[in-house]
Amino acid sequence: MLEVDPPDGTLPATLEKLTKKARALATKRTKQLGLPDAHALRVAALAAEIAHRLGFSKSEIEVIVEGALLHDLGKTAVPQSILDQPRQLTSAEFARVMQHPVWGAKLVEGFVPEGSLMAVRHHHEWWNGNGYPARLTADDIPIEARIVGIADAFAAMREVRPYRPARSQETAVGELRQGAGTQFDPQLVEPLVASLVLSDSRSPSLVAH
Repeated sequence: MLEVDPPDGTLPATLEKLTKKARALATKRTKQLGLPDAHALRVAALAAEIAHRLGFSKSEIEVIVEGALLHDLGKTAVPQSILDQPRQLTSAEFARVMQHPVWGAKLVEGFVPEGSLMAVRHHHEWWNGNGYPARLTADDIPIEARIVGIADAFAAMREVRPYRPARSQETAVGELRQGAGTQFDPQLVEPLVASLVLSDSRSPSLVAH
């Protein structure tokens, strides 16, 4: 994966041609950065299914897909040694990880649609305001970010991580339902659950990333 310094306002050349043609072109560009990995593709597929079930237009879904493909771009500024820790992160390490939505948004700002940018910047906000980086609440969280955020959380639970095994689908769905109204927009949980058959059939195998 490409390593970059925390963004300082200067965009790397590899992002200069990023366009609004979300699925094909965002995938091509992020591959040149060592992304998207299997996780980003899985999140994008699930987010697209959720948005479709909510009645979003094709162009609106493309914006969400682009944000999903790029949502973890800022992690390229987090040392791999932190991302690969098999233990709970220290407060200093987690503070570094918590910056990745801001760093990712700085990298793509001006090169992606506003909704994609909002998905990158705010996909870790919580419905009850306990998320990051801006501690937004409820409908103040852009809908693109709410969709990508719940897709990201479900995909992460289903994947093997250095610090834990993958959770079963039943367990992951239970955690989503338990988090409805606290971590997640309660109106998005059942559309996600309804999307699982299609998203699982289209997604790469569940592997660590």
